[in-house]
Amino acid sequence: MDREKISKEFKSENSNQFTSKGQIFQSFLAPFWKRLVAWLVDQAFLALAIFVLLYLIAGNLENFIDFLSYSPILLVLADVLGNLTYFTILEGSTSQTLGKKLLEVIILDMEGEEVDYITAFLRRIGLIVPLFSIIDGAAILFTSKNQRVFDIIADTIVVNKKHHEAASKFLQNEEVEEYLKGDKQTKQVFEEEKEKKMLENLRKAKEKLKNRYDNGEMEEEQYLRLKNKYESRIKTLERRLRADNKKD
Repeated sequence: MDREKISKEFKSENSNQFTSKGQIFQSFLAPFWKRLVAWLVDQAFLALAIFVLLYLIAGNLENFIDFLSYSPILLVLADVLGNLTYFTILEGSTSQTLGKKLLEVIILDMEGEEVDYITAFLRRIGLIVPLFSIIDGAAILFTSKNQRVFDIIADTIVVNKKHHEAASKFLQNEEVEEYLKGDKQTKQVFEEEKEKKMLENLRKAKEKLKNRYDNGEMEEEQYLRLKNKYESRIKTLERRLRADNKKD
């Protein structure tokens, strides 16, 4: 293999263009823990509201206790209707619930727009079967876009509120580079991802280089020169990533 071709390959392995659309998209999405905490906040608020409403209907504490004891089906029905009403109205009007506001996340459709009432209802229709909510929520951990089952059906995602504008532009296929320049935290995430990808590619390239040398495709002098370049770059990136991890 001639020197010019090897040199070009080395430069290619050191390219900074590793931030894929998938990596950008992932950085906008609300993590599982935020969505879980937001849901727990909403459930706590709903439980309080439902119990207060039932108490007012019962009229006194004795009737209220009797109602809870002898009407479990009605209690479950009240919970289902309360959840459907609460989530549909709040998410349909503001794309957020109280929990989502507190955790600073927001719902978007795949066109980058906030959701309407029909979409809000569709993404919550699974609440009709309370036990299914566990499977529905757990899907966030296993889907590429951090979606629940009914997020997929409704074609919605949940993003961090601070990235609302950038996520909307991204979903609308608009450029987000100007936004990223002003967002230090997001830019740092992207830079770290680029460096990790670069490190991975350099390690693979170093291994390929050794295989070529072992197969007699290059002279020892060329091999050692390029090998030293790869190793130097790899060590630099490893130190930089370790330093970034310590800061975090």
